[in-house]
Amino acid sequence: MRTIRLRLRAAALCVWLLAVSASEARTRPATLDDVLSMQTFGTASLSPDRRWLVYERQGAYDASPRFDFGARSGWATTSLHRVRVNDGVSEPLFRQAAGAAYFLGPWAPDGRRLVVYRLQGDRFEAGIVSMADGSVRWTGLVPDWPITGLGAAWIDNDRVALTTRNDGSLPLRFRFDATGEDVLSARWAATRIGRTPSRLALDASDGAMTMDDPAPVKALVVLAAPFDRPRRLFEGAVRDIEPSPDGRWIAILSSAEPAPQTWAERAVQSAVLRRTRLSFVALDTGAVTTRQPEADVAPHLLRWSDDSRRVLVWRRLTGDGWRDGALSAIGPEVGSLVYETPGLDPWGAAAQMDELHPVRADWFAGAPILYAAGVDGRFDWWQAALGRPLNLTRHLDRVPAAITGLTRDRLLLFGDRALWAVDRHGGRRRLTPAGVAADSAEQASSMMTLRSRVNGAPRRDWAPAMIGETLDLLEADGRSDWTASIPCDGQRRTLAAGPRSLAFLCLDRGVETLRLATPSGVRVVDRVNPSFADLDLPTGRPIDHHDRFGRPAHSLLFLPAGREPQDVRGVVVLVYPGALDDGQGDGLTLHMGLRPQLLTMGGYAVLSAGLPGAEVSATGAFIDDLTAGVDLAVEAMLAAEPTLARKPIAVAGHSFGGYAALATATRTPRYSAYVAWAAPTDPAGRWGEPGPGGWLYPQERLSFNEPAGGVESGQGHLGAPPWAAPDLYRSVSPALTAETITAPVLLITADRDYVPMTQSQRMFAALRRLGKPARLVTYWGEGHDNASPANIRDVYAEIFAFLQSSFDRTSIRGADGPPRPAPSPRRLRP
Repeated sequence: MRTIRLRLRAAALCVWLLAVSASEARTRPATLDDVLSMQTFGTASLSPDRRWLVYERQGAYDASPRFDFGARSGWATTSLHRVRVNDGVSEPLFRQAAGAAYFLGPWAPDGRRLVVYRLQGDRFEAGIVSMADGSVRWTGLVPDWPITGLGAAWIDNDRVALTTRNDGSLPLRFRFDATGEDVLSARWAATRIGRTPSRLALDASDGAMTMDDPAPVKALVVLAAPFDRPRRLFEGAVRDIEPSPDGRWIAILSSAEPAPQTWAERAVQSAVLRRTRLSFVALDTGAVTTRQPEADVAPHLLRWSDDSRRVLVWRRLTGDGWRDGALSAIGPEVGSLVYETPGLDPWGAAAQMDELHPVRADWFAGAPILYAAGVDGRFDWWQAALGRPLNLTRHLDRVPAAITGLTRDRLLLFGDRALWAVDRHGGRRRLTPAGVAADSAEQASSMMTLRSRVNGAPRRDWAPAMIGETLDLLEADGRSDWTASIPCDGQRRTLAAGPRSLAFLCLDRGVETLRLATPSGVRVVDRVNPSFADLDLPTGRPIDHHDRFGRPAHSLLFLPAGREPQDVRGVVVLVYPGALDDGQGDGLTLHMGLRPQLLTMGGYAVLSAGLPGAEVSATGAFIDDLTAGVDLAVEAMLAAEPTLARKPIAVAGHSFGGYAALATATRTPRYSAYVAWAAPTDPAGRWGEPGPGGWLYPQERLSFNEPAGGVESGQGHLGAPPWAAPDLYRSVSPALTAETITAPVLLITADRDYVPMTQSQRMFAALRRLGKPARLVTYWGEGHDNASPANIRDVYAEIFAFLQSSFDRTSIRGADGPPRPAPSPRRLRP
């Protein structure tokens, strides 16, 4: 282990040294305006016929026609392009209107056609592209674009199924962070006019919540070439669809009645709030069949067997918990099968089924396989045939949760830094060379639905592996189809993989280069932000240390471009428990939240601190552990850069990082200022306070489980509701322990944030009442991150002005500046 750690440390140091050498040749420091003008690439897809690569390209962020979609505002500049794989030439996929945005959908099985989406104003529409001539037929239908399941799926080469929104509203993907201006205006107008009531009524009984407003109705529509006459087959609260391989059936998951929940149950942040029913639609007659109507089906699993007889699901009976459920195979024309899996737990001790913790299962060699923990708590892939479950991956030390590929008799997966082929008896064959580390060359796209990512293993007999800088395409029998050297400056990100091609991005401090690798070589397809090659965007220098529990950890120190440590205005310690901001990002993410490179633009050194999450601390000890962790990271920084010892130090964080900054402020007087953006400040108040998006779209977003689960079992990790542990809740509430804070605090909030702005308001109220220096800045129409370029510029201006003022206050108090931080007297010893 020591050798591995030394190698990792050396590798990180080499990356930093290379970045420093490269930055010396750059002409000027990057600015916030440079970052806001960045372009980026979206998702990409290779056609099944191996002829085409189609990809999304997003224009300059600050040139977007709208910024009311929150973090998704950059999507409004998206255009579609296609590349002939044999020559690497890029061109627009079809003629695209100015001011409209276009997005990728699924391919037809033969690759001749492609579903695309167009966003024009507030109108979302599905279209079908013919790859032969680049023509597109717009259907006039408003499609859904689900986050969990599928909204579009090809039945065969000439028929496609779509889920459409009857009311013509935008999918929740667009409205998730939206301002909801039109919704609020309509409600306020109703009150102003005085003819109709403007109210939302909720009822609770046995933990189930109902409301008067009806759920949005969606329809299952089938289009056949030439795609001009939609055939409506099903209506309801559709959340997922899947056509059978033989093209005779479509399986549908639809939301039903609310699911009861009680406070005695473990609260989860992303609970499944409504029961889910499974139905089948016969494509020849349109007849709808519902099997086991008493069953409640988990929303992440809907997988047809190869013979189209049954669909694999995890189902529980009404009144049971998810752990009482079972892996089941249900078909429209045959009896159902229930697979007993005694001693196996698909979620493990730390989680249970919710929207983000899925059951992972599939068909393999005619029988189901399930990813689950055995009696020893270790997760493996198990064959769950009718009989005793068989452990298929027992010989691996590290078992992946994702399957790379499936054939009729081989399971392909990456484990122990190698690619393996596993047969139905658990026999395995290593496909990558022994003694050589190999990893998957593929990465899941964030635009894929959750079910596609976790239960959509491709039916294929090959897999792309990365061995160092070499791509090796391996077949299930161990043969190497072709290899290619694909070196990449900066971070490599795979966009799409095919049996004879791989599309990948190289992200090099702002410059994004799209490349296509084929057996004939590697070509540059497209590039954005080329001017960043001449700009100095800081990279982090690794700082090794130990965490609060004595484990090896590392932080990253970012210095302003062109400045030495002794020349900085001060230090900002950027905190987020359980995560480290490495400074990586693209044109859609680099400006979101508090980022280390952007903070250096104010002349400050930034330490991105490596801290453990709350889940590793004993209940009630997290804040003390957190403060100790911040101390240790700062002390390691000062040991590495002694000239920073006489600089003032602030602690800053966004979201749960903002809570961590305020929590640190309640435990130590050593730091000179605190910045908390979008921060929860009072867990008891946050526990019962849904975000504003839920009140805008109550049937699709309103959940009291999200805040309660986040506090009890999510990042807060308090383990109980407020009335069961009032002393614990008070002890970890910065708002209720504000009397111990000794330095100025900047609070930043927004009215559309899912962390309600009342959290910052109550913190400000406490500090004001105590006579302590504080500033509260509120942004209107913004969410968890600022989307408007004007507001992004303003928030950093506010932070820099606040830090300068606070640091000036520190220098006035001490003639020689603040002393070097020493261990907190309240810090627990490792």
